[in-house]
Amino acid sequence: MDAEDEVERLSRPVVRIEIFQELHDNRAVGALVESLAGDDSTVRKWAAGALADLRATQAVPALWRA
Repeated sequence: MDAEDEVERLSRPVVRIEIFQELHDNRAVGALVESLAGDDSTVRKWAAGALADLRATQAVPALWRA
């Protein structure tokens, strides 16, 4: 996979996470927690950051597992 493919692969989940983060809406917590279980470390890091920004204390167990 070349760099362009890698950027394309990551752009959708990262943009989705950024939108959730900007909306400051705790309804996104479930989707962000699901992102913590994914294979990509970049997506997991962005999801963890968004959960921290949302102060989603209900996500702490999932964060510990990630």
